[in-house]
Amino acid sequence: MKRWFVVFLLVFCSLGIAWAEDSGARFSSISGQVDLRPDAGAADAWKSAKMESMLNVDDHVKTGEDSSAIIGFADMSTFLLKNESEIVINTPPTKDSKVHLLSGKIWVNVKKMVKDGEMSVEMSQAVAGIKGTNITCSTSLTEDRIQVLRGIAEVLIKESQEHVSLKEGEELIVKSGGKTEKLEINIQQESDKWKKELSKLGDSIQLNDLPDSIRSIMDNEDRTFKGIQTQHGTLLSANILTDDQIYSFRKDAERFVGVLMEDSVILSSLQLKVDQAIAAGTDPTTAAGYQKQIAESRKIQQNYQTQLVSMSRLSASKNAPSPETDQIRTETAATWETIDGLTRQLQGNPNGMSQDWFADALSQSNDALKRLGEQATRVQAVLDANPTDAAALGLMKQIGGYQTQINTFMRSLNVVTIEAAELTEMDQVEFTLSDSILKLRGLISQYNTTFQGTTKAQDESRLRATLQILNDYGRAKRSYLSAQRRYQAIMQSASGQKYQTAEQTEFKEIFDRISNTFQQLGVAADELSTRLQDLEGQLGHYLK
Repeated sequence: MKRWFVVFLLVFCSLGIAWAEDSGARFSSISGQVDLRPDAGAADAWKSAKMESMLNVDDHVKTGEDSSAIIGFADMSTFLLKNESEIVINTPPTKDSKVHLLSGKIWVNVKKMVKDGEMSVEMSQAVAGIKGTNITCSTSLTEDRIQVLRGIAEVLIKESQEHVSLKEGEELIVKSGGKTEKLEINIQQESDKWKKELSKLGDSIQLNDLPDSIRSIMDNEDRTFKGIQTQHGTLLSANILTDDQIYSFRKDAERFVGVLMEDSVILSSLQLKVDQAIAAGTDPTTAAGYQKQIAESRKIQQNYQTQLVSMSRLSASKNAPSPETDQIRTETAATWETIDGLTRQLQGNPNGMSQDWFADALSQSNDALKRLGEQATRVQAVLDANPTDAAALGLMKQIGGYQTQINTFMRSLNVVTIEAAELTEMDQVEFTLSDSILKLRGLISQYNTTFQGTTKAQDESRLRATLQILNDYGRAKRSYLSAQRRYQAIMQSASGQKYQTAEQTEFKEIFDRISNTFQQLGVAADELSTRLQDLEGQLGHYLK
């Protein structure tokens, strides 16, 4: 038996067959058509990926048209694949994350604080090593593009073996042959291009798993933040700080901001699920408990950001941004995160947010504009003292961009409100019309079976019954026309809105049902009107 087992192993190895090794990566979200195959598989070996699918080392993941996928790695890195993209997962869980981007675009967020470690993305012309937090990569046959949205990246040009450093707000284009071009980018505009896909973070979390999921998120944030606090305390106790020490601390702090950013998206997704559950009739006590957990988590995240402001004041070089500029930058980022969170919520549910939500969003936007104005004033004070301060100049430009975007966003938040009494009245109209159609159907049925004779007395009775039915229809019609006028007035006022409120959606649904009901009444009324004309001709002397 042992001899046969040895023979089997020899044959197995001679054929080059190896056991698949779990990469430790897993799907966090799958939208549309996402396929998976092993590297050794044939071109037709693709199979549909599922949330529970294991991702092995060297597995290929491909997204179709109008599709996307989010993958979480063992080292806490997050990869988001846009539509028509393909990657190969190159690393086991014991090493830093590494993927090979064969085609398309990916968004990457590195969150784990690993000393001297990095995550890398290999493309056709270059390899991007991410030592900060957040980049995007795209590749084609002729060029690669690497954008740094947060932190820094080191790019190796395959053709020339040249190393190029990228900092936040920079993009590197690497063309075939090794030619490179470095550009400045608008971070917010580039980030906005990924909002639709990022809004899917947290989609896989079921409502009944919400408490455990939030607890897991907050436990991880707590552990990470305590690590930053310990590191900060060590630096404060040192007599002299080097630029390398400051750089290392800021890199870890930036990664933690990446954690907070991603977790904030997840909390927004969970909040949306709770709102939808409330609308569907979930137990109010349970829903209130969920809302409380989410609100408390957001407060804790805000506290982390506040503490990071004071921690980020470390400075070891005259060339580094002043502590005041660094503090304002952190506060500005926290201010913008509020607006960014609101826009993600709207993108995830553009026609389902309540009037109260829009009113609250306007209030938060006004507050954000006020804070940005105060921050701009403080930056100007720094510039008055040092007009050539590059960091302050860049921050002032960024604040101006945020103010412009918030003003545009606020215009989209202006919605026509519908009073609760208006919805109640429309509900009553719907009930009245539904009741009317039942009565009319009964009367018409009775009419058709009772008045079958041809005598003058029977014709007179039929005429009175017809007039009674049409009189009832007239009242129903007046009720419908009144509802129609209210509906048209409100919808005409709301025609210029970018978003539709949940109340407007409900209002429209009620009126659609009213219209359908009234059409049914109209069919019966038209038939009776024809009969009435015949009867009037037959009984003209009776009507005089």
